Amino acid sequence: VGGIDGLLNLATAWEAVADEVGDRPAVSVAGRRLSWSEFDDRAASLAAMMVAHGLGPGSKVALYLYNGHEYPEAQYAAFKVRGVPANVNYRYTGDELAYILNNSDAEAVFFDHTLVDRVASVRERCPALRLAVQVGGDQLPDWAVGHEAAASADPMPRIGRSGSDLWFLYTGGTTGMPKAVMWDHTNLLGTMEATFRPFGVPVPSTAAEVAATARRIADAGSEIRQLCAAPLMHGTSGLPGLATLSHGGMLSTLKSRTFDADELWRIVEADRITMVTMVGDAFGRPMVESLDRAAAEGRLPDLSSLRLLLSSGVMFSAATKEAMLDHHACTIVDSLGSSEGTGMAKQV
Repeated sequence: VGGIDGLLNLATAWEAVADEVGDRPAVSVAGRRLSWSEFDDRAASLAAMMVAHGLGPGSKVALYLYNGHEYPEAQYAAFKVRGVPANVNYRYTGDELAYILNNSDAEAVFFDHTLVDRVASVRERCPALRLAVQVGGDQLPDWAVGHEAAASADPMPRIGRSGSDLWFLYTGGTTGMPKAVMWDHTNLLGTMEATFRPFGVPVPSTAAEVAATARRIADAGSEIRQLCAAPLMHGTSGLPGLATLSHGGMLSTLKSRTFDADELWRIVEADRITMVTMVGDAFGRPMVESLDRAAAEGRLPDLSSLRLLLSSGVMFSAATKEAMLDHHACTIVDSLGSSEGTGMAKQV
């Protein structure tokens, strides 16, 4: 189904990927790998559940989630109904959480089961909220829908969409209360020029071009496999993640809720990761220390697939970069940007 305004929408682009390379991996978490066909089907089922609860074009969908396959599924589902995903920091509690849900006019919230008490404590203060979807857990409150059951239901038929549909990226509030930077899909695609250039193609403007690019990349075995070490609710992983999916790549995440460098390197080896998105020395130092220990014990992981470390958010010191390169030769990109604009400056 084409765009209603002639402009490409990310959901329409990803549907084209799923149709063309449906057997290729799209998401991998803790040994569970979803193909592009499975990823598309599950998102379409979640989208049907959203529509059944009255959501549609312009509806805001808050993602109060840790990393996992549920985050990109919920985001994709929101795009499918022409809704607006909004990232919510999983550290927010009480008034902070209520503020984000109300400021975004959230009609739906996806939340991890460990955060259920926080959602329960604020939902009556959020009058726009009409749908709550719980991820994981054995106990489901009577006011919530279970993510896994919803992702297995009948899918929503595909629809036409607009390049003017939105994606919200909430700031961290370092200069005041958090605010949503409102990216439309056309401008999001525009930020991907540097990620499509290595494949020798411009950013696609039609679903057919997306499909052709995904097929070309898959046939060459050169798809990007991005390990989101930084949270998907953070722009450092969130924005590159949109690009990775848009050329038919794969997103992988850590299972642990706190950063575990040993787990990161195990996943790089197991999933043949090509790119890691990370946050400077906060991640880089533990990563180097993990490799130092592994080298001392004669058990360095196979890092031959890893081509790029992409860092943003805090300082990535020269000493840490050099120590990393002593273990593995790859490209390190240290990016300066903001929620309002990406790639203002880069050091390679």
